[in-house]
Amino acid sequence: MVGNKNIIVVEDDPGLLQLISRNLERSGFQPRCVLLGSQAILEAKKDPDCLLLLDYKLPDMTAQDVMETLSKGGRPVPFIIMTGHGDEKIAVQMMKLGAMDYVVKDSRFLEVLPQVVGRACRELNSERVLAETEARLQEFRRVLFTLMSHLPGMAYRGDNDPDRTMNFVSGGAQDLTGYRPVDLTGGNRTAFMSLVHEDDRELVYNSIQTALVEKRPFEVEYRIRCAHGDDKWVWDKGSGVFSSDGELQGIEGFITDITERKKAEEALAESEEKYRRIIETANEGVIIADIARGAITFANRKMSQISGYSRDELTGRRVLELIPGEIGRVRSRLEERKRGLSGQYELSYLRPDGSQGWAIINASPVLDRDGNHISSLVMVTDITLRKNAEIELTRARDELEERVRERTLDLERTNQELAREILDHKQAQEALRRSESALRLLLDQMPCILWTTDRELKVTSVLGTGLAALNQAPNRLVGMDLLDYGLKREPAYPMVTAHKQGLSGKAISIESDMAGRTFHCHIEPLRDIKGEIIGVIGAGLDITERKQAESELRALSNRVVDAQETERRSIAHELHDQIGQSLTALKLSLERSLYGSGEDIQSASINALAVVNELMKRVRDLSLDLRPSMLDDLGLLPALLWLFERYTDQTQVRVEFEHAGLNMVFPPDISTAAYRIVQEALTNVARYAHVDEVMVRAWSDQEVLAVVVEDKGIGFDVREALSGRSLGLSGMRERAFQTGGKLTIDSSPGKGVRLVAELPLCRICEEGMRIDHDIHSLGR
Repeated sequence: MVGNKNIIVVEDDPGLLQLISRNLERSGFQPRCVLLGSQAILEAKKDPDCLLLLDYKLPDMTAQDVMETLSKGGRPVPFIIMTGHGDEKIAVQMMKLGAMDYVVKDSRFLEVLPQVVGRACRELNSERVLAETEARLQEFRRVLFTLMSHLPGMAYRGDNDPDRTMNFVSGGAQDLTGYRPVDLTGGNRTAFMSLVHEDDRELVYNSIQTALVEKRPFEVEYRIRCAHGDDKWVWDKGSGVFSSDGELQGIEGFITDITERKKAEEALAESEEKYRRIIETANEGVIIADIARGAITFANRKMSQISGYSRDELTGRRVLELIPGEIGRVRSRLEERKRGLSGQYELSYLRPDGSQGWAIINASPVLDRDGNHISSLVMVTDITLRKNAEIELTRARDELEERVRERTLDLERTNQELAREILDHKQAQEALRRSESALRLLLDQMPCILWTTDRELKVTSVLGTGLAALNQAPNRLVGMDLLDYGLKREPAYPMVTAHKQGLSGKAISIESDMAGRTFHCHIEPLRDIKGEIIGVIGAGLDITERKQAESELRALSNRVVDAQETERRSIAHELHDQIGQSLTALKLSLERSLYGSGEDIQSASINALAVVNELMKRVRDLSLDLRPSMLDDLGLLPALLWLFERYTDQTQVRVEFEHAGLNMVFPPDISTAAYRIVQEALTNVARYAHVDEVMVRAWSDQEVLAVVVEDKGIGFDVREALSGRSLGLSGMRERAFQTGGKLTIDSSPGKGVRLVAELPLCRICEEGMRIDHDIHSLGR
């Protein structure tokens, strides 16, 4: 853009050049002045947007030479010719060559010159603004064309005639209709209204005309027939184009394909109708309750029959009005629903006639697309008849309890005999503890070994009478590496691991077998006077005789447990027979009610029989699932062995059992959790796996008791099972969690099941309890 600083004056007369410059400056211009044509060429090349005020005759060349030289650069430079009086012909020739104007150097030259320069600058600025506007307009058209070509549909402009004649359609018309844009414009081949389905044409026309009369945008959905014969649903949105005086000039809008959306809507409507029919014909009551107010928004026909209210009476009624005696429980359940939890529970309800009924409630949350809980879906099963049958069962149970009290006296006498046997067992344990105390007092006379090592685990001293049992002399071992003394070079070997832990500042107790003798070893860090660890100090006590005594004690305990189990089994059988007789009598009594009159009596009797059968099954299962006392008396390993033997006899499924480190004494909660997890896992194998063999592995170390149950059965979807109502899996997970451990289940359909329970034993190490020497077999 030519401005006040872009004017170059070329004049070979210095005096005149100075006058021209001052005159232009007074008019607000800031010209640059040169004397030669070559200088003008250099200045013009530096500033191609300049305006040359060019004298025709110059010392080194003419104005024509200057402009021809500059034109070789490709871009013309605007210029004004200054000529002497009588050179008008030359000026006319230069005008033909592109000069914007010419000025004759006469008496009015300096007066006219600023006006000529100003006019030329304004013309140049106007031309450049126009050129820039043209360029922006072309770019806008290009961008608009690109955008419209990539729209998922067709943009258009047309006339408001019955055929909807199109004056313009975008490139998306071919993808949408199968016709080229040229085929749809100006009525060349196909009028657009002819594509509209004949059943929708009146709707389309009326919708557009109504919107045009009201001068508002229109929006309409309809069907079109494409070039290939297929029908599509489209969404058409547009508006009229009006002149400043309100005259309609045309219609502009956009049309896009909504066929897939329409199909989805139709499928959704069909699905809703199908599920509505299912709910209406369901044999259970179904209601939907607003989570905000607890008001019923939907109830099916069965719910009306159960509650005694019509469907209109139920709609809008709050759930709490139906269950006045259960308000506290239901409010707590509603809070669970708001947190997205599902559940099943029983509650009583009140009918309009004042009678009371009972129902089982299954409630699930209903979420919106954002995952917010907006309402609850409630399934209602009427159990009033079952509850009435339970009243009869309660009477029978009272009679049964009286008989149980009679048998309790016999049980107490048996318990007294068992208590005497347990007392003898405890006395034997106390005698063993007194013997161990006496042995500690005589430590100097007992076969023990004391030793120290440096940080490289080389023996620095060793003494004790226990060396004689190993056929070793004290001096022979000094200087030897701990690993050189007949120990395996395995990182997990207990003695090596214990010494390394001693170097790290920990104290640990461990049992080790050497030369056929068993030593109880205690290993601690050896520190200097500054408290820095310089090695390890250890003490080993020969406990071979104590181990033999423990073996004898376990044999005695086995006999005690056998006696206990025999008596308990007898009691369980008797209790089972008594309960079975009472329930059988009740069953016969209910069967007789089948011969009464009326369908209600027959239905009640059938339901009562089902309840009785289920109760009989549970009583039998209860008698078989008594807790084995050997879990408390002998420990986990004997209890598991007994469980596997009984399991195989009952299910014909073999149990392959591998174990290591289970001879130690576990805390009651750890052993109970491990036993119940194995028991439940085996039960699941027998029920679902369809195999004749199952693998069980169990081991313990300083930190954890681990149990693995694995089968090669049909497997299952773990995520689906855990997210459902599997009480067995949930119970196992809860038992592991209560001990601070974890339960891992690896399975998939057709790939079998691998269950791993890890129960922490860190507290065992902290209390200094023994760690079994068999720990080195871990991982085999």
